[in-house]
Amino acid sequence: MEEVHGTITWAVKSMYIASTQTKEDALATGMKDYTYRTYKNYAGNYSAPTLTKMLAQLKDMYHEAHRGGVELEIALEQFLLNL
Repeated sequence: MEEVHGTITWAVKSMYIASTQTKEDALATGMKDYTYRTYKNYAGNYSAPTLTKMLAQLKDMYHEAHRGGVELEIALEQFLLNL
């Protein structure tokens, strides 16, 4: 489940970077051109504050799961269903 969480977090982070930075700045972070173009397109469905909120939720759920407060699988499913 942690791999799935990591993949989703990476995708949301890529959308955030693509939506808030210029292409040159994004490429300077190590993002590839294809990834930038793809996630720039996906990011059009979300505002930057929404992506920031999503990243915070993903971070919080990961840490809360490690503290034993929630099951990561359930929290991730709830997150995805609320998109």
